[in-house]
Amino acid sequence: MHAEPRARYKVSIITAVLNARATLAQTIASIAAQDYPALEYIIVDGGSTDGTREVIADWRDRVDVLIEEQDSGIAEAMNKGLARASGDLVLFLHADDRLADDAALTRAVSAIDSSDAIWAFDILFGTVGHPRRYSPRPFNAWTRFKNPLPHQGVLCPRRLYDRLGGFDPSLKICMDYEFFLRAYLAGITLRRVPTILAVMGSAGVSSRRDWDGLRARLGEERRVQARHAGGAAWRAVSALYWPLYLSYRRVRALRGGPR
Repeated sequence: MHAEPRARYKVSIITAVLNARATLAQTIASIAAQDYPALEYIIVDGGSTDGTREVIADWRDRVDVLIEEQDSGIAEAMNKGLARASGDLVLFLHADDRLADDAALTRAVSAIDSSDAIWAFDILFGTVGHPRRYSPRPFNAWTRFKNPLPHQGVLCPRRLYDRLGGFDPSLKICMDYEFFLRAYLAGITLRRVPTILAVMGSAGVSSRRDWDGLRARLGEERRVQARHAGGAAWRAVSALYWPLYLSYRRVRALRGGPR
């Protein structure tokens, strides 16, 4: 899993995990199977006690960097992984996620021609039955209100993390959205590529469909938007948006509608 001369970019894949014994092996296996030559794999385990460490031990020869220590949550774990990453591009792929197939990374990297943009690819959501294809949305004014990108489909240059900073450890769910919103407000270019990079599982904290889980995510989204609202006009728009949007999502949750 070391760089070879024919690879233009080295890719660091980071998995933050805590007690995910049932799903972590498929994540690691999908990364180990990649035919892309310049790949670094980092696992950050926040102190698992359910057998996750034994799964990691089984795959230890395919893991370049292993960090096993307690943390305050996913954002801190992601930051620890970033601090150890040596790749030109970074992908966060957590337990219950996997790369789409053995050539997924090769296809994605072949489309990249700039280290000054965020590169976003399609993903499949759900691992049972018929997964839904999800395409990233562009950076625009709507980014102030909704996360346009699933992080499983994003290859972000390490230099942009160095420029913008990492993830906010006070956020437990929406740390990726807060980063992408900062990137949008900083004028970073987003390039979308209509090829599938990864499969997103349905067990993550951001995928919960129950009202309590949804309310927690929306509450964090609201905090993030308030922090980056800017002028009075955007704050006024937000004050109108949130009561209406919360009511709408509450009704959808009660009816069992999609995310």
